[in-house]
Amino acid sequence: MGLCYGSSGLADEKFGQLHKLTSMTRLDSGKKHMYLQGSAVPCFQIDEVLEDCTACTVVLGWTNLTYFEQVFKILQEYMSMNARISCFFSKKIHSSEIEAWIKEFKKFPVVGLHLQKSNRNPEQDSYMLSGILKVPNPIVNTYDVWANEYPEGHNNNDLEKINELNAKFGLQTL
Repeated sequence: MGLCYGSSGLADEKFGQLHKLTSMTRLDSGKKHMYLQGSAVPCFQIDEVLEDCTACTVVLGWTNLTYFEQVFKILQEYMSMNARISCFFSKKIHSSEIEAWIKEFKKFPVVGLHLQKSNRNPEQDSYMLSGILKVPNPIVNTYDVWANEYPEGHNNNDLEKINELNAKFGLQTL
């Protein structure tokens, strides 16, 4: 699966059906591609972060503004059932898209959202919008393998506990 201590194949199958994912392909490298129904390109690629079973990283290169909210919701739910609470992302965008992308990312509990001119294409109109997607209230809080359907009505974005803890130490709240 590419995510240690994650959901079972059965949970993946049920999750795919829930979100009408045509496939959830595991690559030889352990990374996982997820495809939306009717799409030939992945909506995202997810991978573990070595030595941290509470984090992951995602490639959003194929994701566009039309499907972004749907894709980020799917990503956050998948993180939740795989006991992941933090996911690093970085999205290459053009200057004409900056405000629209920031507006979309702000719909989710994202910390450290920041914009930087792309150092790989300094002569082009390319920027990197990066941050960390949080799952304040994951459904899996143990090393157990999730083998069930995604629970109806679960709120991954219940901020009460995470905000209480961070406020206590003077850190950013969501």
